[in-house]
Amino acid sequence: VHFAGIQAQPQRYLAAGDVFACPSRYETFSMSGLEAAACGLPLVVVRTNGLEDFVEHGVNGLFVETTWQAVRDALARVLGDPVLRASMSQAAVRTAARFDWGDIATATREVLETLSHERTR
Repeated sequence: VHFAGIQAQPQRYLAAGDVFACPSRYETFSMSGLEAAACGLPLVVVRTNGLEDFVEHGVNGLFVETTWQAVRDALARVLGDPVLRASMSQAAVRTAARFDWGDIATATREVLETLSHERTR
C-alpha cells in the first residue's frame, strides 16, 4: 500500500485500482466514492449517509458491516468474480453520470426559484 496524499486529480490513482473500499462509519456525501464510481470501480462500503444515496447493493457495489471480516469477504467476492466486477464497474459509471454538476446546479436553481416564488405569495 502506498499513501499518495491529497491529489488534485485522483482519477489516475483510482483507475489503477480494481475496487473501492470505504468501511468508514460516517460520510457526509462521500465524494471519494462518487469519484471512484466515475472511474468504474465497484464500491465496497458501509451503509452510511451519503453512500446510501448512490450505492445499490449488488448492482454497483456491496454494503458491508464495519468488521474486517465483512470487508475481506466482500472484496474477495468482487475480486474473485470477473463477471460481477465488470457488471458492477459498468453500473458504477452509469451511477456517477447521474451526478453531473451542470444538472445538479440546474436542479438546485429550480428548487430555489420555486421556494422564492412560494415565499412571495
